[in-house]
Parts: sequence; C-alpha cells; structure tokens
Amino acid sequence: MKFSKIELKELVISILVISLAIAYTNSWSVTLFMMVPALIIVAPAFAFHELGHKFAAQKFGYKAEYRMWKNGLIAALAMAVVTSWFGSKFLFIAPGAVYFGGRHGTRSDVGKIGFAGPLVNLGLIGVFGLISVFSVSPLIASLASTAVYVNAFLAVFNLIPFGPLDGRKILEWNRTYWGIALAIALAALFWGNLLV
Repeated sequence: MKFSKIELKELVISILVISLAIAYTNSWSVTLFMMVPALIIVAPAFAFHELGHKFAAQKFGYKAEYRMWKNGLIAALAMAVVTSWFGSKFLFIAPGAVYFGGRHGTRSDVGKIGFAGPLVNLGLIGVFGLISVFSVSPLIASLASTAVYVNAFLAVFNLIPFGPLDGRKILEWNRTYWGIALAIALAALFWGNLLV
C-alpha cells in the first residue's frame, strides 16, 4: 500500500479532529482526558475503513489516496462545541474520503471498493466484540464495547444507499451483499448498544 506525505498528514489530521469532536466537553481537562479513549476507538474505526477502500482500489489497479474535507472537519468541531453549550452534544462528521482513478471504473470495481470500507468495520466488530466478551479488565471491556457500537454505527451509516455513501455503490453492484452487510451491521448496532 503506497502513501503520499500529504495523504498521511491529512489522515492524521482527520483522526485528531474527529477524536477531538467526539471527546469535546465544556471542560478542557475532561476533553483532553477523553481524547485517549476517543483515539483508541476512532483511529481503527475510521482509518481502517478508509484504508479498506484504498487497499481495494489499489488491488484493482487504481491510483487511490485519502483526502480530508476541511469544511466537514470544521463543521464537526463547530457542531461539537455549539451543541455542547446546549447540554446535549450532536455530531455529524464528514471527514473526507478515498478518491481513486487512473482508469475507467466499472460498476463491479466501484461496488467492491465501496464494500471494502464497511467490510473492515464488520471485521473490527468481531475483533472488539470478542475482546469485550472475554476481557477480564472492565476498562478494556468498556472500550471494546464502545468500539463495537462505533464500528457498527459507521458500517450502518455508510451502507445507506444514498448520495456518495458506500451503500449506493454496493447496492448498484450486488443487492445480496448489500442486504447481508446491512443486516449484520444493524444486528451489531443493536448488540453494541446493549454492550455499551
């Protein structure tokens, strides 16, 4: 997997901003304390999702790089701050995406590349689910349970068949895979909610 310096920088910035938006409270000391678990949970969920797209695109012979969306990251931080003032934080995070090109994309390729991101999240649900169930440490079990929920939410959200989301690309390529993935992600979201 090849990375450019710009891509790595923008991936790191995206992870830090997303984690800050999630960790943000009206107290900076609490925010800084919450950055650690936010990074532990967000970094794999978000970064591996995007890297799944990148790896799949490169496997099919495309040039692929992650690019952050400055406006999406700024809006996420602003939303975290403003909604926290009103006592109930609400977030919508659109940090960026993997762009690929270099040749004409077939429907099959585009669908498979789109499928790679949610598939990574489903795999992480399995890993963190096992950790949450079998860990003897309440702290690790709690972090893993939250990671199950976050990965399930990310998978469900990205499987929505609308606009630029992965779900539309997957659905246009293979309805069966899309339906199975969505069913697993919804079940995992319900399970993650119970764990948390």
